[in-house]
Amino acid sequence: MNNSIEGFMLNKKYRLIERIGLGGTAIVFKGEDVRTGETVAIKILKEEYAQDEEFIRRFRKEAEAAMKLNHPNIVSVKDIGQDGNVIYIVMEYVDGVTLKDYIDAMQYISWQDTLVIAKQILEAVDHAHEKQIIHRDIKPMNIMVSDSSVIKLTDFGIARAVSNSTIQANDNSAGSVHYLSPEQARGGFVDERSDIYSIGITLYELITGVVPFDGDSHISIALKHLDGKIIPPKEVDPEIPKGVNDLIVMATRKDPGKRFQSARDMLSRLYKVIENPHHSFLEEEDGLSYEPVETVLMESAVKEVEEVEETVAEPEYPYVNTAEIVRNVTMKTITYIISILAGIVALIFIAGLTSRMNANINGLVSERYVIENYVGLRADDVVPILKEYGINVVQNIVNDDILPSGYIVSQNVEAGTSIKKGDKLQIEVSGGEGDFVLEDYKNEDYRLVEQALESKGVKTEIREVTSNSVEAGKIVRTSPAANAIVSPGDTVILYKSIGIMSKKVTVPNLIGLTLEEAIQELERLNLKTGRVYPFPDSDITDLFPDYTPAPTPTPTPTPTARVGTETPTPEVPETEEPSSTPTPTPPGTEEETPTPSSTYEEEYYELFNTPEPTEGTPEPTEPTPEPTPTKDPGRLYASDKVVYQYPAPGTTLNEYEFVDLYFYDFESLREYEECILLYPYGVASGRVHVRIESTPADGLLSILVDGYFDESDFPIKYKVPKSFRGKTKVVIRLNRNPYMEQHV
Repeated sequence: MNNSIEGFMLNKKYRLIERIGLGGTAIVFKGEDVRTGETVAIKILKEEYAQDEEFIRRFRKEAEAAMKLNHPNIVSVKDIGQDGNVIYIVMEYVDGVTLKDYIDAMQYISWQDTLVIAKQILEAVDHAHEKQIIHRDIKPMNIMVSDSSVIKLTDFGIARAVSNSTIQANDNSAGSVHYLSPEQARGGFVDERSDIYSIGITLYELITGVVPFDGDSHISIALKHLDGKIIPPKEVDPEIPKGVNDLIVMATRKDPGKRFQSARDMLSRLYKVIENPHHSFLEEEDGLSYEPVETVLMESAVKEVEEVEETVAEPEYPYVNTAEIVRNVTMKTITYIISILAGIVALIFIAGLTSRMNANINGLVSERYVIENYVGLRADDVVPILKEYGINVVQNIVNDDILPSGYIVSQNVEAGTSIKKGDKLQIEVSGGEGDFVLEDYKNEDYRLVEQALESKGVKTEIREVTSNSVEAGKIVRTSPAANAIVSPGDTVILYKSIGIMSKKVTVPNLIGLTLEEAIQELERLNLKTGRVYPFPDSDITDLFPDYTPAPTPTPTPTPTARVGTETPTPEVPETEEPSSTPTPTPPGTEEETPTPSSTYEEEYYELFNTPEPTEGTPEPTEPTPEPTPTKDPGRLYASDKVVYQYPAPGTTLNEYEFVDLYFYDFESLREYEECILLYPYGVASGRVHVRIESTPADGLLSILVDGYFDESDFPIKYKVPKSFRGKTKVVIRLNRNPYMEQHV
């Protein structure tokens, strides 16, 4: 770093201290706000962007929107300014390393730490999505790990401004291609779910140490996002739990409709995975297998995650070792520093005057794109990617006897030719008579688009979707996407906006309500009733094969008369005027039958065999009550009121999400077995980190012991919850490594 750069002032407010990074759109400097003395990070746009007035307008708009974000896991934007030809943005300075450097230094991250990092990323993205800001470029290079182990996302808003202008292909943008969603690679509609895909790829790299797709060029990598199959993380590392594997698999599905639909949705699932990482929820949803959730659900998911975070990031075993990272990263980069040292020395002499500062900053990087051979590839895969890189692609439809419709037949620029943004590339695409290139109809009235397409012999199908950015009645996107080759008779799906996306709803407290009352309350809030298990008041004895009913007390027998003995006649109290004459029966009525002695059989008979009223007999004023079915005291029955619910009361969901209802308490019936862990001989003396996990066959993972112990602390006593179905799996880990597995 030369002396002319060090100390350079921007608008007499910000002093540049040293260059700390180089991205696809900007150069990053460590700086100082001379008014407050605060250390800041200053991003200065490269020359090709600083001279693009339309881009600067969008950049300012997006950066101003990003300034409204206020979250502990987001790098805050403090100021946007311009000094001559230098466009800059001032941000919070994070003393730490990028997540990419952290991965390179550590090779891979444990699944426990990956969940902690994922929680912070998702909370940041959820906050941004609530402000209608989509990142569009989530990748480890745009995530910082501070010295205090806090995850912070940066570059909110800038990616949108760049994608709306042009993205040049260089060493920095190549990194973005590894985390690009299929719809971004295709040039299609981008929403919150694109960020979910990029988060999934980032987590994949965290937990396995590699990205799922790599290649020799940007195009080849992008095409793999469109057509390539991601190897599930568990197949890369069998030690990865099923739930953690499923979280990443669902986030990286190619169809946005099959991913998590929001960061809040994924965060909600993350809480469940933290509670039970070995449970495969994808198998459950796909109908392959199911293990019912039958233990006490967490009272507060956020509290549980914080406890896990504290456990994973203990001071004696922190998941971020800054000193180790700095050493590893330094060793990796020392070779590069030596190789560019001569260039830096030359730069010191060239940039001798402060007046030439702008030219030095804006001219550090010049970018061009090298055309490849696209013949034989599908046009609707290649064209959107070229457009993202700023290439003006013109498609001409031609008849070809070899390639099927939609494939590139020829190109007017030879492979290996270097062109700059805005240059034209003409390609010939195979097609039949009447074929045409589908236009980009976004934000156009769906009725006009429908008429235009039908006039060309194309069928249309209207589907309604919610959108925060496109007003109701306008086109959000089409399928196939813009620039695709369409033939007469094809069907084009028009996704029509119906307005803003679903509202956020706070889950009510349903515990203590009947099923009918709970359903009514959920419907009132536009929530759906999920799993109801078991049915209220149903017999659940078979769920507990080891259940032994409490002994039923034997009732005292009622004395009965013996055969051949006289039955004692009860004394009748004398009345003042006893009469031996029987009372006459009123005319028209039958003589009343004497009431038999009150036995269960006679009461039952009388209850269900009451004669129909005859003429002249007054009808009863009150209806005869229905018999109440009695429960067998030797059986177990579910509650008639909600005992547990999931998610817990107070959780925030989107409208029309599901809430599960449970009608019995397993824990009140569960038995525990006391176990003892002796000091593990063969382990190095000193403090040992012991973690004991139990997973009942009918329940969720529980942490029985988790902490550091000296040899004098042994033996360690712990209680294992017995399972109602099968055995309980117990895993004992020493210093995070599996030590013993047993079944109780």
